[in-house]
Amino acid sequence: MKKALITGISGQDGSYLAELLLSKNYQIFGAINRDSKNLKNIKHLLDKIELFEYSLNDEKITENLIKKIQPDECYHLAGSSFVDYAQDNKNLIFNNNVNSTNFLLKAIKNYTPNCRFFLAGSSEMFGLSNESPQSENSVFNPQNIYGISKLKAFDLVKNYREKYKIFACCGILYNHESPRRNEIFFTRKVSQNVAKIHLGLAQEIELGDLESSRDFGYAKDYVEAIFLMIQNSQAVDYVISSGNIYKIKDILKIAFDYVNLDYKKFIKINPDFIRPSPKIQLFGDNSKIKKELNWHPQTDIKKIIYEMIENDIVLIKSQNKIN
Repeated sequence: MKKALITGISGQDGSYLAELLLSKNYQIFGAINRDSKNLKNIKHLLDKIELFEYSLNDEKITENLIKKIQPDECYHLAGSSFVDYAQDNKNLIFNNNVNSTNFLLKAIKNYTPNCRFFLAGSSEMFGLSNESPQSENSVFNPQNIYGISKLKAFDLVKNYREKYKIFACCGILYNHESPRRNEIFFTRKVSQNVAKIHLGLAQEIELGDLESSRDFGYAKDYVEAIFLMIQNSQAVDYVISSGNIYKIKDILKIAFDYVNLDYKKFIKINPDFIRPSPKIQLFGDNSKIKKELNWHPQTDIKKIIYEMIENDIVLIKSQNKIN
């Protein structure tokens, strides 16, 4: 039985990945923040997995974790997200994302050199790109501390792969959604508020630029891609994206159409939410992973948004004791 360590197992991607690996008869070990109390995404898995407290910035804890578990595969999904922190936490974001990757790779090199390692990268590594769509050969040009930290972590993966022959790869992930998406992200904000408006518990949604665009995919599809990368014959980095780009207003129309409402009647534009639009959009070219690993996104945007709204309607009814 293979052993897999998943950092950030209680998050959207970590929970879906745990389910996938359990279906393939893996023994699962999850690393969660010592202060984390939100285990709702893995509540149904707690009797099937083993959890360990973990600190992104603690080398000794990381070393002990690898020594104790001796994993065959390590999926590093934990980290500080750009939307989670204000700009005055730049050092925390950088240190969490870079140090955690370095500490894991170092421990793997020293104690389990045959362990296969995956890093969750980000489209923010491309930042102000000079081309669209972006592929594995596009120039990186991050424009925020999150993107910079992910690029430095990516460089570490490449260094350990080339210098120490560790099987280490990075998936450059574009936006991916699901009912387990954190509530601070745009799509979950929309699905929750559409559910509330549908149930008569809200009147509007405050948003910024409705013309801005994103490459949106489905989290369950993306963890399939992550798994295929770890099973690959060699460690290769891939762009993981839907290959489709949608405007914010397109997502809103899909969401409100599902509950038979006109989105234009419920949107309030907040100038504080409007950011300068890049001349070239972040839009992923997934042709390499399609060709080499035979991975294809299976779930279209309508199905994703519908599933999220249905989930939030049930959740909000339960919270408000609505039949």
